Amino acid sequence: MPIDRVIDGKDILSLMTEAGAKTPHQAYYYYRGSYGKFQKGNDTSATLTGVRSGPWKLHLARNGKWALYNLQTDIGERIDCSKQHRQVRQRLEKLLEQARRDLGDKGTRGAGARPLGKVSETEGRRIGRKYRRF
Repeated sequence: MPIDRVIDGKDILSLMTEAGAKTPHQAYYYYRGSYGKFQKGNDTSATLTGVRSGPWKLHLARNGKWALYNLQTDIGERIDCSKQHRQVRQRLEKLLEQARRDLGDKGTRGAGARPLGKVSETEGRRIGRKYRRF
């Protein structure tokens, strides 16, 4: 494993192979836009548009307003629960701020942003054969 960079990925194989497996991630972040410029060390035009943690999703609509949804009870994201669950919204807003600092948002590169990882064609085939059985 490289020691010159942060390795923040987590193994999610169990999510695809075991019924009832739980995600190892605290949150999942939603971005809209382009990351291509990260490879050149420039800013990105990607916009952070949401965060999901457990059943909760805080989402920035195209109209610029944030809404909180409980995806266990409202998979269609129709009922904004922001007023009823202020503490949940505040917790997710803190996660968004952490993501902005680490990954970036709206043309600003985060402190933890790095070039995309690349795998050679040969290595990609080897990995594909290894996991084909699943």
